Amino acid sequence: MDQQTAQWIAMLEAEFDEPNGFIWKVRYGGDFTTEDGERLIRKLSEIRPPKDQPLERRLVSIVWFLPLLLMWQKERVAEGGGDSEQLQRVTERVTNLVIEILGVP
Repeated sequence: MDQQTAQWIAMLEAEFDEPNGFIWKVRYGGDFTTEDGERLIRKLSEIRPPKDQPLERRLVSIVWFLPLLLMWQKERVAEGGGDSEQLQRVTERVTNLVIEILGVP
């Protein structure tokens, strides 16, 4: 694995870490903030894999799972008094970035 890919993986994995990772906070506490969502979007926007090489399996597994995981948290965020509509907007933006990174079948 090249250094750039390892950095992308590490920065995305940090979003799953307790207590400050965006994904961790949304998934386990229903705690959504737009600022945290924007941080994830900025990180995804930095990922520009080369078109002529296969993607690292770990990078793909993290990236493709993000929109699904966020969609599954909409009810949890709403139950916690969070802005589930804003979460939906962040999820849509994340989905669009995933399509840019991984492509479509």
